[in-house]
Amino acid sequence: NPNPNPNPDPKSNPNPNPNPNPNPAPANAAIVILAHNRPQLLEASLKALLSLPESRIYTLYVSLDDPGAFATQRTVVRDAAAAAGAEVHVLERTPAPDAQRAFTTTALYNIAEHFRFALDAVFVTRTHSVAILLEEDLELSPDILRMFAHVAPLLEEDDTLAGASAWNDNAERAPRKVLGAGDFRRTGYFPGLGWMMRRERWLGPLRSAWPKAASTGFDHWWRQDGNAMGLEWIHPVVPRTKHKVSKAGSNVQGHQQRIFNNMAFAQDRDVAYADADGLRADAYKAALRAKLAAAPRLSLRDVRARVSSQLRGSRGDDVLALLWDERSDSWAEIAKALTIWPEEPRGEADGVIEVDFEGAKVLVVSRWRCPHLPPRERLTVTARVVAGASGESCDAVCRAQGLACDANQMPGLNNCAALRSAFPCEAGCGHQIGKEIPAYVTDGGQTTYQQCLATQQEVPTCAAAHRSTARICACS
Repeated sequence: NPNPNPNPDPKSNPNPNPNPNPNPAPANAAIVILAHNRPQLLEASLKALLSLPESRIYTLYVSLDDPGAFATQRTVVRDAAAAAGAEVHVLERTPAPDAQRAFTTTALYNIAEHFRFALDAVFVTRTHSVAILLEEDLELSPDILRMFAHVAPLLEEDDTLAGASAWNDNAERAPRKVLGAGDFRRTGYFPGLGWMMRRERWLGPLRSAWPKAASTGFDHWWRQDGNAMGLEWIHPVVPRTKHKVSKAGSNVQGHQQRIFNNMAFAQDRDVAYADADGLRADAYKAALRAKLAAAPRLSLRDVRARVSSQLRGSRGDDVLALLWDERSDSWAEIAKALTIWPEEPRGEADGVIEVDFEGAKVLVVSRWRCPHLPPRERLTVTARVVAGASGESCDAVCRAQGLACDANQMPGLNNCAALRSAFPCEAGCGHQIGKEIPAYVTDGGQTTYQQCLATQQEVPTCAAAHRSTARICACS
C-alpha cells in the first residue's frame, strides 16, 4: 500500500508524485457524458470535465436522449465548449417506444438503450479504440483522467478485464477504516458510475447480448454471472466520481443517497498510484490465495470486535477472514460491522471482498463463490436439483419427489449457471428481488418472460412461490 489514506479525510496524499502517470491518455480515445433533461447538472459536469487539461486529448461528446430538451441542452454544450475553447460533439437519440411493450416507456429501458446508443456511436460509427462513459449527475475528481490512463494499458493487455470503473461501492467512510487513494482492486461486479471500456469488448458478445428487458436496470443485468462473461473490472479504492444531489430525474433512493453522501471522494490531482502490474489476473489471484491461506478464520462477532475499539492492539499486517455461507449471518449485519454496501455483496473478486482498517485487513469470503478456499471450507450443492412448475413452492416441489427442501443449499442455486442447467432461459439471465428467486419466468404477460432470474438481495426460502415463475429447488 504505497499511499495509505485513512478516513475520514481522503484528501491528503503523503507521497505525492510529480509525474504519477507518463501516459496521459490511450490513443484514439473518447469521453461521452450521457444526459437526459437536467441542464444544470450537465453544465456542471461538462465544465468540470473541460477544466481537466487531459480532456483536450480526448474526443469529447455529449449524448442526449430527451427530444424535448435537445435545444436547451445543445445551448449548454455550445456555451460550455466556447468558454473553454474546446470542441464538444453532440449525439442525439430519439426514443421510439413500442406500444405493445409497456416496459419500453420506462426510465430503466431508456437508460439501457441510451448506453447502447452511445456505445454504438463511439465504437461502431466513429471507431474509437477506447471510451470513458460518464453521466450528467456525477462529480469528477481532479485526477480521474490520470487514474483511467494509469490502468488503460492493462485493458489492452489483460483479456480477463471488461474495463475500469471510477467507483467503489464499499468506500463509505468510517472510524479506523483505511482507504488508499492510489490503490486499486479487481471485481467481477460491474461498479458503474463512470467507466472505461475498449472497442473490442463492446463489439464482442456484449453488444449482441445487451438487454432489452432489464427490469431492475442494465447495471444489475450486467452483474449476473452469465452476463458478466467471466470478465472483471479494475476500480480505485477511493472513488473518482460522486453522485450530485438531485430531487428530480434520479433513480437513487433516499437511503442510498445517505450512503453516497458519506462515500470517500478523491480530491487531489497528483496521486501516487500503486503499480498496475499487481492488478494483472495471475498476480492478483496469487496474492488473494496467499492472503486467504494465511488468514485466521473469525466469526462475525470476533471481526466486529477487531474493527472496533480492540483493533488498535492488532498487528499492522493482520489479515482476517470472515467466511459467509449466506444463511447464518445476514448480509446487513456484516455490512454494518464493516461499513460496506448494505443491500447486497458488491465488489467481490472470486467471491472475496477486501476491507482495510487500521491494523488489519478483513476478507469477507463467500463459501459458495470463492474458488480459493480448501475443499473442507467450500460449499457445493449436494442435494438433488429439481425444477418446479409455475406457482409451486420448493416445499411442494420437493415433497412431490418424496424429499424435503434444503434451505441451506438454496443459495448455491442462486446463479445463472444453475438456472441454465434446469431451464431454457430463452431471454437470458436477469435480476429481480424476491424470496422465490432463483426462478424462471413462465408468464407471457411479464416483462421478464422467459428470463432466468437470480438475486443476491434476498435469501431464498423453501416456502416462497409466485404464480409467474417456476422455481429451481434443492431437495434432500
